[in-house]
Amino acid sequence: MQPTSHFGEVFQYSNLMASAAGNVGARLYDPKSDLGSADKTMQNLVFTHLGMSSTTFAMARALKGNHASPHGDDVDVRPQVADMAVNYSVMPHRPAGGVWTSAHDLAKYVQLEIARGKLPDATRLVSEQNLLMRRQPQIATGENQSYGMVWRKTRPGAPQ
Repeated sequence: MQPTSHFGEVFQYSNLMASAAGNVGARLYDPKSDLGSADKTMQNLVFTHLGMSSTTFAMARALKGNHASPHGDDVDVRPQVADMAVNYSVMPHRPAGGVWTSAHDLAKYVQLEIARGKLPDATRLVSEQNLLMRRQPQIATGENQSYGMVWRKTRPGAPQ
């Protein structure tokens, strides 16, 4: 992959770096794990603790279960069910973009975000500092738009 701009200059999303970071993190967590063990690490460290029993990186399981269908905007910016081809292309780049979940499980994740890293029983799953750091704008993606780590903000008229 050849860069087309200087680092931090232009927003050009690529799952490859997010995938590499996820796999490095999984390896740091368990140095004896196989390369690419991020799926298992996410299951053990996040999904299980949140009670997200339907959430998976296994596409075959997702296609058989009660999981959300992929969606995207059409040319008129209306949400539409998306073609599955994009999802098949993402699978080799897990953990970036390869998770499947249900609305029920997603709500559990949102609760963690709202509780700033605490589980419903008040046990801390992730530090508030690290959770909030992911939301901080890292690069501009357009006028009044920015991107952090997995968070995109659009606030017309608001300073970024």
